Amino acid sequence: MKNNAQAKHNKRKKQNKKNKLMKTNTTSITRFANLKHFLLQIAMLGRVVTMLFGKWVAVKDSLPGFRAVCDKLKLLVDAINQKYDDYRKIIKTVAQQKKQAREALSEAGFVLMSSCRTYAQQNNMDALASKMDVNLSGLLGMKYRDLIALMNNASQEIFPLIPQADFNITQGAYDDLQSKIADAQSLENGPKSAIEQRKSIGSQLLVDTKAAMDFFNNQFLPLATNFRTNNAFWYDLVITKRIGKTDNRHSALFAHCQTEVGESVYGITVTVNEFTDPATGKTYRAASATSDPNGDAEVIEFFAGNRTVTLSGPGIETTTYPAIPFERGKAVIKTFTVKPAFNIPAPEETRQKVQG
Repeated sequence: MKNNAQAKHNKRKKQNKKNKLMKTNTTSITRFANLKHFLLQIAMLGRVVTMLFGKWVAVKDSLPGFRAVCDKLKLLVDAINQKYDDYRKIIKTVAQQKKQAREALSEAGFVLMSSCRTYAQQNNMDALASKMDVNLSGLLGMKYRDLIALMNNASQEIFPLIPQADFNITQGAYDDLQSKIADAQSLENGPKSAIEQRKSIGSQLLVDTKAAMDFFNNQFLPLATNFRTNNAFWYDLVITKRIGKTDNRHSALFAHCQTEVGESVYGITVTVNEFTDPATGKTYRAASATSDPNGDAEVIEFFAGNRTVTLSGPGIETTTYPAIPFERGKAVIKTFTVKPAFNIPAPEETRQKVQG
């Protein structure tokens, strides 16, 4: 009975440990996904600004209102980039400082410990000689905390021997080692303050990036649609905007809905219809989006293949268009012309027959 109870206890303990590990891994994956999305947004905004102030500067300057919005967007993006540089610099600086402190402490410690070992061997102090038996590569490869602890222990062994007339380590060399130990210890706690500073900048980055994305979506994009007739510019903008989307493994359709006379149509449902892959027999769900006041609809993250597209909505005929060859990780930009739905009255004679 006792053995069975112990076995059950061990099994529960093992399962709890497994569950905890799975929870930790899930949290890490979630954080990574959020970070990836965040970095994609920064990259996308940066690319848009580079494009507008480089290749398409003439487009930017051709409309005063659009130029002012672009200038504001650039200010927002520049501020984000500055904070992101500071964010990375904190991590890089601390890591570099710790590396330099480790190397300096290892080299100084190796010299003193080797000298102390020689003295111990000459004076038949086998235990001390064993404690001082180190090599430089081993010291450089030690964990940071373990290296500091070793040097503190070695210092305690060395200090009482300094007054000996024949001891080969001077007070100045010992003091230099203590200084390097102190420098390393001060940096050991450095990452804690750096983490707090990094968190603070990270929080500001999230707020600033959200504000920039809101500005981009609500003020920049509506004005950018004025240049839809410039196919090269519009294609560059749409493809660059795609960088900010997660999961580029799927396809996307950037549809523009217009009447036969070229007027944009609002409220049209654009559906990439359900699709069965002939190679695998697997069926993939439909995906849809609704056109905005500019007539634009973005249908994103659906499986690639030759898929038909259906447009439906109030006041238009529901129409299914021929299959479009969507490719994985690529967006298709297409203009759809919708037909109005007319309810033509029946002839008077027909109406009378129906009523009769």
